[in-house]
Amino acid sequence: MSLWLCGSVAMNPEEAGRLTSGREPPHDSAMTKTPYEKTFERALNLLSYKPRSLAEMRARLMEKDWAEESVVDQALARLEELGYLNDEEFAANFSSFR
Repeated sequence: MSLWLCGSVAMNPEEAGRLTSGREPPHDSAMTKTPYEKTFERALNLLSYKPRSLAEMRARLMEKDWAEESVVDQALARLEELGYLNDEEFAANFSSFR
């Protein structure tokens, strides 16, 4: 059996076997992320939907089985440092819409 592409033989079985034999599977970056990277990425994803308080963000990040409290604390500190989490601004904006 051969692989046909646009009316001509693109690859026969022997060639297909040579393409994959002895090679490692493709690299999956999601499998190699550090706990901090996973946590920080999740935090950014959550913030992309709506602003959140520090307490709400902590609770949402800790929902995952893989969450580690010390890593969550690191990610939250970095988000505050970058200005993405600010409880004073969050409270002011929240109260102005009520």
